[in-house]
Amino acid sequence: MVGFSIGGNIALRLTGKLAGHACGNLDSCIAACPPVDLEACSDRLCAPSNRLYDRHLLSVLRRTNRRR
Repeated sequence: MVGFSIGGNIALRLTGKLAGHACGNLDSCIAACPPVDLEACSDRLCAPSNRLYDRHLLSVLRRTNRRR
């Protein structure tokens, strides 16, 4: 499994919860730049200086959700 940024944090949490249990063909996990403190990361994403990125991220998530 590979995860980048927040996806990396999710991948690490999942593999931690699966420790010692088989999960299909999953045998390794790589996380690139995962945030360690999700609360601080969320606070910074919502800061006025990051408004453009925050809006972009939300629009991408909404489009992805509509496709499902």
